[in-house]
Amino acid sequence: MSLDQHSAKAAPAPAQRPRSMVSGTLAWDPLPGERLRQNSILALLGLLCLFLIIMIENTTVPKVDRTTEEVPERLARLVVERKKEEPPPPPPEPEPEQQQEEVKPEPEPEPKPEPQRRPPPTPERVEQARERAKQELQVFEDSLAGLRDMAPVVQGRELRRGGDEAATIQRDLLTSRAGSRSGGIATGSVSSGGGGSGTLSGGQVAQVESSIASNAEAASTVRQSSDGKSRRTEEQIRRTFDRYAGRINSVYQRALRSNPALQGTVIVSLVIEPDGSVSGATIKSTELNDEELERRVILVIRSMDFGSLPVETWRGDYPINFFPS
Repeated sequence: MSLDQHSAKAAPAPAQRPRSMVSGTLAWDPLPGERLRQNSILALLGLLCLFLIIMIENTTVPKVDRTTEEVPERLARLVVERKKEEPPPPPPEPEPEQQQEEVKPEPEPEPKPEPQRRPPPTPERVEQARERAKQELQVFEDSLAGLRDMAPVVQGRELRRGGDEAATIQRDLLTSRAGSRSGGIATGSVSSGGGGSGTLSGGQVAQVESSIASNAEAASTVRQSSDGKSRRTEEQIRRTFDRYAGRINSVYQRALRSNPALQGTVIVSLVIEPDGSVSGATIKSTELNDEELERRVILVIRSMDFGSLPVETWRGDYPINFFPS
């Protein structure tokens, strides 16, 4: 073996390339024979459409006879129900002749006696009546003055808060509401001019019951001035305000819900007619500065009834104190 042959056998064989798995066609490339199948399908559809067109064109459609048809008349038979003939009513029975009642003559009315007219009161009688009323009123005032000088019989609440503070006394011997308040409002405390400061021992309130209270109360509703004309007393006006204090307090308590610090004095100008109605009520001065509360208070005052009395129209001012309880 020659040297060339030995070297040829010893040389390694060249490496083989791996076969590629990727084909040379793409997914959207047309396949062989696809175009032929498409053309054959289109040709068949064209022939079919042409056949249908020729067939429709040669078909004759029968004409529809559109002549109007006569509709027979529709007849309806009306059946009327005959009313049954009612039998004639029986003849009325002859009424028996009513006996004519004898008309009694009405008795002649007796003439009424004419009422005797009382002669008008003479000025002397009027003056005597006034003197008698003054004397009775003086008796009541003297009796009240005697009651004020009496010692206390029933102990009430103490009027002193400290050892050196002066006690403030407020008395009302003519009403059963002594020492009571409405709890929220304090109407003006007015005196009818019948007493002084009084003396109470021990610094306590005396509760006194007297049989002349009702008479003194009736006498204090009307006051006769120097010109001889009767007028309402301030005591009677104060008692009327005490009677309506609950309604005024209700209005005030409602206003306190929105403004708890609401307090002050309101002075009301009043015009009271003889029949007891309030013909005029206006706010003269106020410390409340609450228009809604003042308007409601005026409405309550206008609805008050002071009682009908033979007096002149009363005009004046009345203070009302509002303070939270």
